[in-house]
Amino acid sequence: MSSKTRVRIEYADHNESFARLLPVLGTIVARFSDVVDDGAWFLVHLDEPIQYQLSESESSEFRLASFSAFLIRSRWVEQRVGDPGEVQVFIRVVEEGEHPDGDSINPDDFIHIAWGKCIVVENG
Repeated sequence: MSSKTRVRIEYADHNESFARLLPVLGTIVARFSDVVDDGAWFLVHLDEPIQYQLSESESSEFRLASFSAFLIRSRWVEQRVGDPGEVQVFIRVVEEGEHPDGDSINPDDFIHIAWGKCIVVENG
């Protein structure tokens, strides 16, 4: 898979209020290892940032967050991000200014927002 692979991220399950923001288009720009199990996470830079109200876990307050990227990972061992067809993925949101760097990430540092589908639209 090219580092310039274009993908469409669609909604699958787990967060109906987030579903209205999908589908989105983006480009896979990086691959990271998971510090827990060495699985592969992919950073998808979105064509257009999205905004979503997040609830603060410590209170009943909400805040408007802006996301310019998702971290995605296949939900199934037999599927890989970049495979033909629909690949079922976990979607974690990356807030503006919080893009990961290095070779590995702790996925718990990013909010799991929904389950989705990743479809390759163009390999560049």
